[in-house]
Order: sequence, then C-alpha cells, then structure tokens
Amino acid sequence: MLALLLFVLFRVTVPEINFPKLTTTQISDNQWFKLAKDTGIIYVSFAIPFVVLAIYAELLRTLGSWFTVALVLLFPPTSRNRFHFYNEWTLEPLALVLKKDQFDISDLVEKSGELSLKYRFKNKEQWENYQTNLNRLTKNSSIYLGDFLFFLVGWILLFHIFPQIVWVRANVSQFWHVAFALFGLACFAWFRVSHALAVMPGLQMLFVATMVRTDPDIASFVDSSEEHRQAVRSRLRELLNNEQKEIDSEPSLIRFVRYHLGLIDKREEKAEPRMQMKSRAGWPFGSLYERGLRFSWDENMHHEDHTDWIEGYLAYLYYRTLARIGSTGKRLLTLVRHIVTGTP
Repeated sequence: MLALLLFVLFRVTVPEINFPKLTTTQISDNQWFKLAKDTGIIYVSFAIPFVVLAIYAELLRTLGSWFTVALVLLFPPTSRNRFHFYNEWTLEPLALVLKKDQFDISDLVEKSGELSLKYRFKNKEQWENYQTNLNRLTKNSSIYLGDFLFFLVGWILLFHIFPQIVWVRANVSQFWHVAFALFGLACFAWFRVSHALAVMPGLQMLFVATMVRTDPDIASFVDSSEEHRQAVRSRLRELLNNEQKEIDSEPSLIRFVRYHLGLIDKREEKAEPRMQMKSRAGWPFGSLYERGLRFSWDENMHHEDHTDWIEGYLAYLYYRTLARIGSTGKRLLTLVRHIVTGTP
C-alpha cells in the first residue's frame, strides 16, 4: 500500500542501487564464499532474505507499537457512544454485587476489572473468546497506526538529516505530498483505534455482568428483593442519564450539522415524544410535517368524522415519507460508522 502511495500516486523515483559487477572467478576465489561453502551456510542462504524480512517486520511492529502507546498516553481516547452498549437492566447484576445503594460508574468499572481477573482463570474458554473478539477491534488498526507513524517520522527525518543524498534531492518536491498523505492515513487509523479503545470498558462491563448472572458463587448477591432491584435500577438509570447529559454538553460537529439540517434528535424525541422537534424539521414544508406528525397520534384529528381528515391524511403521508427517508438514512449512517470505526 505504501509502495503504491509513494511510487505510483506521488511518482516518487525508485532509488538506484548500483551493485558491483562480479565474475564467477571472483566469487569462487572469495574467502568468504569458500568459508560459507565449507561450513554449509551457502546451502541455506536462500532463507536469508526471509529471515531479514521477518526481522524487519518485527522491528517495524515493535517501533510502531511504541508510537501507538505514546499516542494513547498523550491523547487518551474518548467516544460519544461509550455508553450506548448498556442500560440499567444489563448493568443490574454488576451493581448488585457492589452491595451498596450509592455507587458511581467508576465503581462499576472497578468492580468489573476485579471480577474479570477471576473469570480469566475460572472461565478460560469464554474469556479467550471474549479476548479474541476484542483483538478483532484493535489489532489491524493499531498495526496500521504504528506503521503509518513510523514511516511518517522516518520520511521527515530522511529529508532533514540527509538532504545531500541524490535521491532525496530528486524527490524534495514530493516531500509535503507524501507527508500529508501519511499523516492523513495515521489520523484515520487513530480514529479507528481510539473508538475501539474507548468502548472497551463498556464491553468488559457487559461481559462481566453476563458472567455474574450465571456465576453460582455470586448468586446470593444477585438474588435480591424486587424493591432493592428497583432501587438499584433507578440509581443506574440516574447515572446513565447524567453521563449522557455530560456527553451532550460537549461540542459536537455532528450535532451542529443535524441541528442546521433540521433533523429530530432522538433524545429530545424521547423526552417529549409527541411534538418535540427542531424548528426546521420536515423541511421544506415544516408546518405540513408538523401537522402530519400530530395527525399520527391525535385521535381527534384522525377520527373518521373530522372535517379536515383528507388534508390531515395527506400531511400524514408527507410526514411518513420523510420519517422513512430519515430512518433509512440513519441506518446507512450506522453502517458507515461501523465500517469506518470498526466498532459496534
């Protein structure tokens, strides 16, 4: 991929390597050749390129992983979708194990970390399946991120430390093109890695909560009265709502675009499901859209003896058409997000 980027897309010249011209007599009379022949090394020399390639690949992965770890430490990944995996019902078993009425999300994360150590050794098969699924989220993206960062740093150092090399002078005009391309690829890989790392605590909480439900050692903690369960679920609902409010208070380019496109926000729709909508919702005929939305739930408007039933039904068709288009668009955006980020 990088070779295609360099030598085809940006037309970077291939370095000229001048090998010395040797005759068969010179090779056979060489002392190193005689030593390799006498010791038998020459018979396995065909494997030397593969060994060198393996060493190069391992070195590249090691240096790339160092760059990735440094980037994660400098810019801890966060995600606006880190709490969409679970609700008060999925987290209820984990919260019951805490054995206290007042707890926070951090307590759940800490407890899931403790129990994950237990299930790592007690349920090895399930734990290995869980780890395999996690590796699928980050492995390739983290490798690509390390590779792109390594080549980006190497490209910059090559042109600044060895500017007198003929090949460097011949390709100086392509320096910024390649540098920006590598930077863009590294940003895209970081986008995928950061999203995967941000959702990992939530995935671990889901895994541990699922294991707690079937763990006979903890059955006594989970088997509580319905009144206590309701109190725990109420506390979880409160915590998740507070976390969602904190996320919504952060600046969001997607929310800005949605607002100016007049799209209905799901959270506002849940808060007031009947008539809560943006001022530009239903563009280009907002009032017709609003009338169709009201026709869908107002029994007085869609009753058969209503005088404006035909007009209301036409408005309702307009509302349903835009709602169906919006629903299809959201599914496509979800699919695109899954393809781009690599996370559920």
